[in-house]
Amino acid sequence: MKFLQSILRALAVFFGAAFLQWLWSTHFAPYGLAPQILLVLTVAEASRRGAPPAMALGFFWGLFLDTRGVGFFGANALALVLLAYAAGLVRHQMDSGEAAPQAVLAVIASWAYFLFLGLVSWIFTQRFSWVGWADFLVLPFYNGLLAVALALLRPRRRGA
Repeated sequence: MKFLQSILRALAVFFGAAFLQWLWSTHFAPYGLAPQILLVLTVAEASRRGAPPAMALGFFWGLFLDTRGVGFFGANALALVLLAYAAGLVRHQMDSGEAAPQAVLAVIASWAYFLFLGLVSWIFTQRFSWVGWADFLVLPFYNGLLAVALALLRPRRRGA
């Protein structure tokens, strides 16, 4: 029964977050700027539960993002998996479960994500796919604010 509850919870989180990402990016994006909810949740999951569950979620969320875009299929999935792995490594070095470290991780992960997608594009097309200065300079801090909000809304674990 506990296993079934964890599977249902994971499915609810996956589809709920994917729907929220779609809704926010298509209907509530002032000047075309919407936070990368799936990236922030992948980093938060890696900080809270470790790299393997976050890598699984990041892979499938990345495939969801790849189906919505026109870039290289699999690039978002690979980027989110690598970010989940890196955030899982950082988890062992510092207390990344609190709001301030979550914000810093979200900002750094956002910049790494943009640069990684541009690098993948450059490898395959010999053209660096630049997201633009507005996205590169504003969205990481937007993601950091979202990470703080999620960290403050998340229920505390007992015994921690």
